[in-house]
Amino acid sequence: MDFLTDNMILAYIKCMQSEDEKVAVLSLHTMLAIACNGAFPAIEMMLTRHELLIGAVVECMFKFKSPHVIRAACSFFRNLSLDNYYRFTICNLGGIGRVIDALRDFTNDETTSCKAIMALTNLISGCDIEILCSNNVANNILETMTVFKEDLLIQVNGADAIWHLASRDDSFKDILVEIGSVQHLSAAIDRFIISEQMTKVGILSLWSLSVPQHLKTKVAQNGLAAVVNGMSTHCSSEKVCEDGLGALKSMSKNIDFDDILDLIYSCMWLHSHHASIQQASLAALVNLSVNTGMNQVSRITNEELNTIVEMMRIHQDKKGVQENAIILLRNLTFSPHNCCVLQRNHHLASLIHTAMANFHDNFKGRAEDLLRVLPQ
Repeated sequence: MDFLTDNMILAYIKCMQSEDEKVAVLSLHTMLAIACNGAFPAIEMMLTRHELLIGAVVECMFKFKSPHVIRAACSFFRNLSLDNYYRFTICNLGGIGRVIDALRDFTNDETTSCKAIMALTNLISGCDIEILCSNNVANNILETMTVFKEDLLIQVNGADAIWHLASRDDSFKDILVEIGSVQHLSAAIDRFIISEQMTKVGILSLWSLSVPQHLKTKVAQNGLAAVVNGMSTHCSSEKVCEDGLGALKSMSKNIDFDDILDLIYSCMWLHSHHASIQQASLAALVNLSVNTGMNQVSRITNEELNTIVEMMRIHQDKKGVQENAIILLRNLTFSPHNCCVLQRNHHLASLIHTAMANFHDNFKGRAEDLLRVLPQ
């Protein structure tokens, strides 16, 4: 793109301002090709009228309501908005409003809706919260996903848009849960269970929605089974396991779900050298170990304890792994059965001593409490 000059871009802008739709579409596709090749950041100093370019695209979307214009413009915004500077400029000049309108106006056009929701995903983080609220973005995303529920690409990008919106502000999480996003995401994960990408982004979105304390139970009731199904299907994927374990930790407090334990221990063995997965697995097990609602402590088997001990041995230099393991084991000592199982393991005490020595920490007294239970 070395041949690109400021005057050439201004000429393309003039073409976009034409009353001829075909000329405008051709100019939009040319700008899209330039954006896809990353030329805009390289000529930023030369392109002193970038606002004029973005404004011309917004004007095109107002002037021409055809899907050809809207698709090209949405694709252009999607690519250009990968840069933070341009993302904010697009939003400030009304580009995101036109993208949202495209979702409303083309509810029967699968291709246009897909391009619009992909552009919206990239623009959400650059838009004022008030604008997102006033335009009912959450409803528009879910409605598009509902209309095209058999379209995998729309489901994946819709789930991604939900994650971006939920990450933007916690108030959107309440709205998304209230309008049924959890049920829709769960259904999409199950419907496209062989798609690793759908599982990844679906689980990540469900995890995000479950983070506020007051939403945990509601999200778990409608989303936990989908997380388990997705993890079971794609347990070899490190990303699916890591995010899935985070979701399980968030959702599983006081939830009776027997299949979860076997799934977590399977993830631990499959990704035994992945420290972050071990830390997430142990954190999830901590939540499952004590059911405060029923005043119960889960029972551990010799095989499960051997898994925990082996992960402590492999990751002796990872404080997060050691700390979560010690918290979990300390919780388990509230059961006499578990104390007997722990006492029969000949390696546990030495690993706890090693963790205390390596990190000069007694882990808030939990390590010493454990050692009192174990034979020395």
